[in-house]
Amino acid sequence: MAAVVDFGCCFAYNRAMTTPVEKPAISPAHVVESTLLHCDVLVIGGGITGASTALAIARSCPAAHIILVEASKPDLAASQLESYFSPPGLRVSALNLQSERFLRGLDVWSELDAHRLKPYTALQVSENPDASLKSATAVIGGETTFSVDDLTDSAITHLGTIIENDLLQRGLWKLMTRQPNLTLMQAELLDLVQQQQPQGVTAHLNAAGQVRAVQARLLIGADGAGSSVRVKAGIQQMAEGYEQKALVIGVELAERAGAMTWQLFRPAGPVAYLPLFDCEGAPADHCAAYASLVWYDSPTRIQALMQLDMETLLEQVLQNFPDKLPRIRRIYGRAAFPLVKSHCTSYSRGSVVLVGDAAHTVNPLAGQGLNMGLQDAEALSATVCSKLLASDAGADGLGQALRSYERQRKPQNLLMTATVDAFYYAFSNDIAPLKLLRRLGLSIADKAGPLKRRVLTHALGLDQAMGSRAAGLQSTQPTPSHAVNGATESEQV
Repeated sequence: MAAVVDFGCCFAYNRAMTTPVEKPAISPAHVVESTLLHCDVLVIGGGITGASTALAIARSCPAAHIILVEASKPDLAASQLESYFSPPGLRVSALNLQSERFLRGLDVWSELDAHRLKPYTALQVSENPDASLKSATAVIGGETTFSVDDLTDSAITHLGTIIENDLLQRGLWKLMTRQPNLTLMQAELLDLVQQQQPQGVTAHLNAAGQVRAVQARLLIGADGAGSSVRVKAGIQQMAEGYEQKALVIGVELAERAGAMTWQLFRPAGPVAYLPLFDCEGAPADHCAAYASLVWYDSPTRIQALMQLDMETLLEQVLQNFPDKLPRIRRIYGRAAFPLVKSHCTSYSRGSVVLVGDAAHTVNPLAGQGLNMGLQDAEALSATVCSKLLASDAGADGLGQALRSYERQRKPQNLLMTATVDAFYYAFSNDIAPLKLLRRLGLSIADKAGPLKRRVLTHALGLDQAMGSRAAGLQSTQPTPSHAVNGATESEQV
C-alpha cells in the first residue's frame, strides 16, 4: 500500500453514467420446480469480499441460512510443499489493520500459510529527483516515510500485511466449507426478479446446465467490477477511466525483501514496490524472496512492455525503478490492467445490495480497493443480521438496515476515492512550481509527527482497530502451515 493523504476535498466525477441493460426474464416453464430453494441471504460472488461477507453474516446470525454462488470455486488442496516452493501469485493486496482485525475475527488467519504473509512496518512516498530543480531539491527532500515507530501505541508492531489474493480466498473458502448454516453452490446468475418482502428476491441460476430458482430475503452482489447483479437489479453506476494502465511484475529477489513498501512518483506515472514473503520458515534446502512491482504508464508504453521477453523487461525495470530496489534474480510473471474508478448512485435497490467492487472501484494507487470492500462486508454483516429473522422488524425493517449500511459506507468510500484521486492528479504532471510544492509538502509531512500519526490512523484503519489492539494486531512469527484437515465441504446444491 502507498501512503494516503486526506486532503479533505470534495468528490466529483466527470459524469459518465452507465445505464443497466436488462436481459429478458427467464420463462417460468424453464425452471425446474423441484429445485426451488429458499434461504435468508443469497450471495453472488465467491471472491474475497463475497466470501468474507457470507462468512461474517453466517457467523453473526447462526439461525439464518446463507447460500453463496460462485461460477468456479478455488482449489483448496494446495499442499504445504507447494506452499513453500511456489512463487507468489500476481494478484496481491496490502491489508490495513482494520481489514486484518476483521479477518482475524473470522478466524481466517488460522487457515493461512503464515510464512507467505508479509507484515510491513514502513511505507515511503517520494518524487523522482529532477535535475532542473537541483538547487531546490538539495534543501527540500521530497520524501516521506511512514513507520510503525511513528505510532504511540507499542502494541502495534506493523502497519499492515501484504498477502496473495488467492491465498486469502482459499482460507475463506476452507472456513465456509465448515460453516453449518452456509451452503456453497457452483452456478452462474441468469436473472433475478424482485418481489415484496418477506419473499424478497428470486434468482435464476445456471447450475451445470440446469436452471434453478433460489428465493432469498436478501441478495448480495459481490461479483466484482463487472457486476451482473448490479446490471440486473437496475442500479446505475458512474464510471471514468484514467489515461494510464498498470503493469504488475512478479520478481524473485537475490536478497531479502525487507519490510518497507514504497512508491516513487514520476511524470510518466508512479512505480511501486511491495515486499512479499522470503526465507523465514522455509525448508533449509530452499530460500527465496519475492516482491511485486507495479509500473504505471501510458497504455501504449504498458502494451510495449508486455511484448518484451523477460530479460529485456528486467533491463527496463532496472532503468526505470530507483536504486533502492533490491537485487532481482528473475521475473516470474506479469499482468497489465486498465485504471478505472466507478461508483454506484445507490448501493441497494429493493432486496438487492452491493458490496466491494460491485458498488465502487478506486484507483489502485493507494492499495485501498480490497480494504474498502472488506469494510463494506463488515458493516453490512453488522447491520442486517438483526433484521433478517426478526418477526417485529416490520415490512421495511430490512430496507432500513440497507439504507443504514449505505449511509455508513458510501461517504467513506467517496472520501477515499476523492483522496486517492487528489493525490494521483497532484503528482501526475511535470509543472515546475507544482513539483516544488509537492516536494515541500512531502518534506513537511516527513517531519510532522502528529500529522503523520493522523494520516496513518485514517489510511490504515487504526482508529477502528485500536480497540482490538491486543487481540491480534501484533505480527505473528511464521508457523507451520495448516494442512487441509479433510473436513467435508458444505453440501453442494
